[in-house]
Amino acid sequence: MLHRLLTFLDPDDGPLPNDTAGFIVAFSILSVASFISVLQGLWETSRTQYLYDRYSLKILFPWASFVQCIENATLAYDVSGGQIADGWAYIVYALQATVPPCLFLSTFDITYSIHKTRSIAFCGIVDGHTRTKNPRVVKFLKWATRFIALGLLAIGLVVNFNLVTPVNPLAGRVGWYYLVTVPWTDESLHVLLGILPIGIASLASFYFSAALWRYGTTYSMVVHASPFNPWFSPFFGTIALVGGQWFDSRWFPLLSNLGIFVFVESILLLFMEVNKDMHAATELVDFLDTIGSKRDDKVAEQKQGAEETNEEERGGHVELAQSPPADPQGDDTSSDTSINV
Repeated sequence: MLHRLLTFLDPDDGPLPNDTAGFIVAFSILSVASFISVLQGLWETSRTQYLYDRYSLKILFPWASFVQCIENATLAYDVSGGQIADGWAYIVYALQATVPPCLFLSTFDITYSIHKTRSIAFCGIVDGHTRTKNPRVVKFLKWATRFIALGLLAIGLVVNFNLVTPVNPLAGRVGWYYLVTVPWTDESLHVLLGILPIGIASLASFYFSAALWRYGTTYSMVVHASPFNPWFSPFFGTIALVGGQWFDSRWFPLLSNLGIFVFVESILLLFMEVNKDMHAATELVDFLDTIGSKRDDKVAEQKQGAEETNEEERGGHVELAQSPPADPQGDDTSSDTSINV
């Protein structure tokens, strides 16, 4: 079967018959859990407009979990001895190649966006809502990440469809353990390319995790008592992502997908913290707006009262100016008349 040569389990080096049931259950649980992650991702990105407006978080991140759901279900069926059609295998291979670039773009976008909201330096640049100190550098950074993601997709397709020579039948089914324990040959290049997309995404994720941890510890609106706060969760997810790429062909299909699942869950936990941070920032803005509006109303009342007082004072001056002056001669005559009488 064609599908036996690529990312799925091979009967010659796969699980032993006595533990096949355990692998079936494990892949089935991962498939269901990945589908739940899809729903979680859609829910968390819809809770705030901040996450919903970002295409990579709203579409690409749930898509990666959906692909993992399909792949794990296919692996469970494959381990059980089911016959997978070549057409379906081609579809799954193409879908599986989209997972590393989707995870890479999602982690970059959430890290870049959260720094942008507070105009905090990220990747050596400062980009805010109202000011951009390095517009060309920002544009270059965004296009560079897209080209890197496109490269990861291309590598995945080359590996899954055996477009590199010589072909290694273990490519996509073994991790770094194979490269460390087996002497380098021409076929080793195929294996290296198979684990390179997740490897590049993992290296980038380590930097993104450090940046997010610094933000959550120093700049977050929600203050945490310990530096080991939920903003540090992507770091542990990245460790799981890297750890799942180290095993041989017996454990690699299961543990590599398990590492991806743990990483996805760590990003979902980060989404929850971002929503809390955005909610706290919104409350602060509303509070400041309320204070500002009350101050403006008070200033307007004081100004109106001052204008009314000035009008009253001007009205009093006008009345005094219009009243007739007293006749001093008339007063003297009256006095004389009263004396003569």
